[in-house]
Parts: sequence; structure tokens; C-alpha cells
Amino acid sequence: MQRIVQSESTAARRRVYFTAVKVDDVTDDLVTAEIGTWVVKISKNGADAAAPSGSTVTEVDSTDFPGLWYWEGNAADFDTLGVLLVRITNTSGSKVMRSRSILVHVVASDSIYVTPPADIKKVDGTAIPTPTTAGVLRVDVKAMETGVLTNTAIASDAISAAKVADGTIDLATFAADALLSAFGIANMGTAQAGSTGTTLKLANAASSSDDRYLNGVVLITGGTGAGQINQISDYVGATRVASVAQTWATTPDATSVYVIYAGGAASSAPSAATVATEVWAKVLEGSHTSADLMRLFASALLAMASGWSTGTLVFRDLANTKNRFVSVVDEDVGRTSLSILDAT
Repeated sequence: MQRIVQSESTAARRRVYFTAVKVDDVTDDLVTAEIGTWVVKISKNGADAAAPSGSTVTEVDSTDFPGLWYWEGNAADFDTLGVLLVRITNTSGSKVMRSRSILVHVVASDSIYVTPPADIKKVDGTAIPTPTTAGVLRVDVKAMETGVLTNTAIASDAISAAKVADGTIDLATFAADALLSAFGIANMGTAQAGSTGTTLKLANAASSSDDRYLNGVVLITGGTGAGQINQISDYVGATRVASVAQTWATTPDATSVYVIYAGGAASSAPSAATVATEVWAKVLEGSHTSADLMRLFASALLAMASGWSTGTLVFRDLANTKNRFVSVVDEDVGRTSLSILDAT
């Protein structure tokens, strides 16, 4: 039984061969002039016989293979899997052919006829992208199951700097990515036009919430003003305008690429009074603070003194209301003792 692939697209593989001999002389083959009109009927899996869509009958070779013919059906004649019965005869000719009934097995595929196509256009019914390199199948990965990509699934050095095109991965590639938060980056992008000497107009993708980047540190990484660093003192979400603490040396523009590092809550600088208190309360010698020592210096240099004739020197405060300290000296005015009475 001959095998033909279902809906075979190649005409030469849809040919059903048969011999044509005369009814009254089975030893004699019909010639073209005797045949008249061919009559072909087909029945698919026992259904009623019907005329095929293709009815071409051709002699193989009248010289070397006289009487050997083939019927070439259309692809639609072989669209049903299973047994196809082909019945062939002739009419209106000078001779009648012995009718032929031929069984054909229509199969889904046949290894004899399977030839890889020159071009593969689809995979599982979906068109594949045009290969970047001829002969190398290109597949764009849209989704990947969990656990498919692991550290052991990628060979050592499979991904290197030389294999990643310049510019494939840049700051914009990771915009709004959680990875940025891990490194303390609150926002990045290219500034819009409209920055001033004390402001930076962030990219439109920046936060629309007021004070979102307050106290953050902004670094200009590229474009106009690259290398400058500043601190954000105010942020208006609606306009994407960040005010900065220091005047820019070079005002950023629409080419300026920036990175904002998240800042913490602002703390107030200590007041002058707080600083003074801390300085004067600092203990400089023994248990005496800088304030104690200054008072003693003042009393020794500027205040009242008594007892010079007895060898005991008493130093009093500027108001002459209390003794600050008493120093006993010898005849060479060398101090032999010191009593601090009131250093406060």
C-alpha cells in the first residue's frame, strides 16, 4: 500500500502510480491515442466516491515505461488520515482500460519524505525573531520559571565584560530597582531643563511626594556640571524641583545625569550658647575647668592682692569681695604653697 503524507505540499509526492492495460488484451498496454478521457474517483475511509480536486493523469515514459501512468492529486485530496481508495478508468477512447482500484495510506508523517525546510519561520506556531547571525537561532526570552537560572546553571566566565555590549547595562537600566535601595540610592536619572544656581529639576520619573529626597546627597555623574555634589534642602514633588544647600559652581541642565543618595532626618546645629557652655565647662587641669582657670588668672593678674609684706600673697576677685587663692612665698619670691579658696 502506498503511503502519502497528509496534505502533502510537494506535488511529486502526491502521485499514485498504476498500469493501464486493455480489457480485451491484458498483454497489450494502452497508448495515449486509445485512452480518450480519464475518470478518477476517490473514497476517504469508506465514504461515498467523489471526484478528486486534482485529476491530472500522466504517462511516466511512453518509450521506456509504456502503460505506466500516475494520477497526481491535490493536497486537499489527502487531507484525511486513514485509507484512501482511488479508482481509475477511461471513457470515450478507442480502447477501454481495465479499471484499477488502488489503496493509499494517508499518514501524518513519513520519515522517507521528511526533509528539513530551508527556512524555519515558527516554533510551536509562533514566529521567531530574525537571527542576528545567519544560521544561529535567536530566541527572545519573555519569561522564565522559578529556579531555572541558578549559579550552577551558568558556566564559569559565561558572562564577562567582553560579552556585554557597551551601554547594555547603565544606571537607567536599574531605575526604580530594589537593588538601588540596597545601595542607598533614592533616585537617578537625567535632569530636566529648568535648574537654577540653587535648584535641580529632577527627571519626570522622580517622586511626586514633597520632601521625598529631603537631606539627600545629590551627585552629578555626567553631562553639564559633572562631579559636583550637594545636599537637598527642600523638594517639591509636583514640579520635581529639588533645592540644594550650596550654590552650584556650574548650573546643571537637561544633559546632567544625577544620582541621589538617601539622607536621614536633619539635625539642628548647636547654638552659640551651647558651644560656649561646652568649651568653658571643659576640664583642663586637675578638676578645674577652663572657666575656673580664667577666673584665677584674672585674679592673679588684674585683681586685688594683700599680704606682700608677710610673705603670704592673697589674691582676690575683681570686685574685692572674696579671696580667690593664697600663695606663700619665701624671701626669693618662690612659691612654697598655694591654697585655692574660691575658683567659682
